[in-house]
Amino acid sequence: MNKPSSLVPGYVQVDDFSEDVVGEDEEEVVYVTVDLENVEPSLIPSSNSYRLIGLDTPTPFMQLSGTALKGTHDWMMGSELVFTNAQVQGFPPDEARASSSKIEYIANSEQRITFREIRLQDKDAKKNGKDKQPATSQITIDPVLLEDYESDSEQRSKRQRTTKSMAEEVHGVDSDDDEFVDGADPSSARGRGRGRGRGRGRGRGKGKANPKSRAEVSSSSDNSEV
Repeated sequence: MNKPSSLVPGYVQVDDFSEDVVGEDEEEVVYVTVDLENVEPSLIPSSNSYRLIGLDTPTPFMQLSGTALKGTHDWMMGSELVFTNAQVQGFPPDEARASSSKIEYIANSEQRITFREIRLQDKDAKKNGKDKQPATSQITIDPVLLEDYESDSEQRSKRQRTTKSMAEEVHGVDSDDDEFVDGADPSSARGRGRGRGRGRGRGRGKGKANPKSRAEVSSSSDNSEV
């Protein structure tokens, strides 16, 4: 019995598929540039080695000679070219770097990690510092005392207003000074009233008499009786 021909030339019809091929994990090498511009300049030459933790995390950490650094990832608009010193055949690696000025291209990099110096603090010490709160934050006010204070402040304000009104009455204008002429301007009438009223009133007897004038009046009365 002949097998049916395939609908598409070049393909063969099969009854069963082969077993699934499990793909092996592939490692991808990514180059990242490290920015240590904000670090103490004398710290890098004096450090022979470094420790890098959590490079693939949002906050990587680096340690240089006991100094802790915290990094942040920055994505650049362009790309940076990464080169290395090319080794010359027949020379050890250290001597090749010193004697040869040739460089070799490695890869491009679009990611940069900027590190800044930080200070580490013990968790237990930080927790104990939070527990110690100032005494002023624990002060509570009794509602009864608060009401008494408010009532005392209201009474003081009332007394101040009463004293102010009394002072205004004492230093106010006399009733004789408020005489107005019919049909005249109040401002001009007030000025004329003050000048006339005070002059006549004090001369006739509203003002305080002089001790000398009183003595003259008493002596004249005594002479008339005699």
